[in-house]
Amino acid sequence: EVTVSGLETDATWEVSLDGGTSWDAGTGTTFTLDEGSYADGVVQIRQTDVAGNVSDAVNLGAVTVDTTDPTGSIAFVDGADGFLNVDDITAVALSGSIEAGLDSSNVVITITDSADPANEITVATTDITIDGAGNLSV
Repeated sequence: EVTVSGLETDATWEVSLDGGTSWDAGTGTTFTLDEGSYADGVVQIRQTDVAGNVSDAVNLGAVTVDTTDPTGSIAFVDGADGFLNVDDITAVALSGSIEAGLDSSNVVITITDSADPANEITVATTDITIDGAGNLSV
């Protein structure tokens, strides 16, 4: 999803997905790009003010939209009993991997109590370390 900002008051805007050959009227302040790669200059936005003046087009730049879920895994050190409990709390370790090049902002780890799903803990991203190869530890 691309956010359009910096519009003049009461201006309308248009988006082109073919380098400015054709234009579609924009609505709201966002538009969504389909999955794929877009070269620099292919996606353009322009605005028209209330007097009818059309601005120069602004290029989004080269962008790749990838909607594929990242792959990864998590392993728990749980005292070998299959449960995380008070006795394990000081020794709990999580490790795993995600796609190389991603960082902790791409990870959400939520631990839920199977006996009471309302009891859940979301691990803070500041507690998640990921190296350049995608190896994850908490």
